[in-house]
Amino acid sequence: MTRVVCTICLMLIGGMMAKRINSPYLIGKRSSDWLKIKVAHTADFEVIGCVPMRDEKAVRALLLGEKHQGRLVYKGKVGSGLTRRQRQDFLAELTKAPKPQEPVDCPSGSICRLPGWRCRVRYFGLTEMGHLRSPTFEGLI
Repeated sequence: MTRVVCTICLMLIGGMMAKRINSPYLIGKRSSDWLKIKVAHTADFEVIGCVPMRDEKAVRALLLGEKHQGRLVYKGKVGSGLTRRQRQDFLAELTKAPKPQEPVDCPSGSICRLPGWRCRVRYFGLTEMGHLRSPTFEGLI
């Protein structure tokens, strides 16, 4: 089993399904004979901006990126795990940070800035677009 979990980690997928060998597949029903085994990954990313809240001076989510062939590539956004105070403080600091010199793929409606921050994020694999699946903010590093 350990080798299987290690393979899942290397593949950066969210997990796997395991079942009792004699358990049938039951369409539309859950069974304790089938288990979803999720594997969490942790990595560090550049903060490349934020998505602001509409009705409050705070961030809804931080935008994350990583260098790929010398260029910052958007990897997704993270809002889970941020405290109310962090959301307010981060917006105040990010609005003062410099804009990127080269284009970065920030989503529309977001503020693209390079504060020089890195953060640690826990996530459950990557989407087909290469974005983080179910990310949770664990802190600035």
